[in-house]
Amino acid sequence: IVNATSGVDGVGEGEAFDFNGTDSAIEVSDSPSLSGLTEFTISSWLNLDSGGSFQGIVSKGPDVSGTGSTEFKLLVASSDFVRFAISSGSTEQEITSTGPLKLSQWSHVAATWDGLNMAIYINAALAATGERASMQDTTSNLLIGANPDGSSGAATSAANFIDGKIDEVRFYNQALDSHQIWQLYS
Repeated sequence: IVNATSGVDGVGEGEAFDFNGTDSAIEVSDSPSLSGLTEFTISSWLNLDSGGSFQGIVSKGPDVSGTGSTEFKLLVASSDFVRFAISSGSTEQEITSTGPLKLSQWSHVAATWDGLNMAIYINAALAATGERASMQDTTSNLLIGANPDGSSGAATSAANFIDGKIDEVRFYNQALDSHQIWQLYS
């Protein structure tokens, strides 16, 4: 945990982490459960304090500028739309939600990949779809609240820090269906 504050009010009974938008992130060590993925789901609750382009929610892999080397990333992009990207070598496939997140309000954000089909859900509603047939595997750590910037993929060299709260981050080694996403939301 780098400069993120724990113990703030979250969704339901739990507590969330508050990220300052300038240098806070949580780094999770790479493990076998995060490597060699053939499908996965990322799920979290998000409450943005301020809008802006490119605020990382969850990402894995170093993002060496221009090489598309991030394994995957879920982030808030331009005008507070949600973007989900998967890379394979030097190419990256991105999908972007059809609508923006609301500031100062909890939103459930989920992204799925079943080995081909990508999807973004906001508050359990399907918000974007696309396709990516493969994904590179990295030994980089998972970052929460930022995107990697540089060759290490570590929180100490991260960028695109989120300004807001993140709660109940979940990672599944399967692509959840819309009913399962609804259950996480409700």
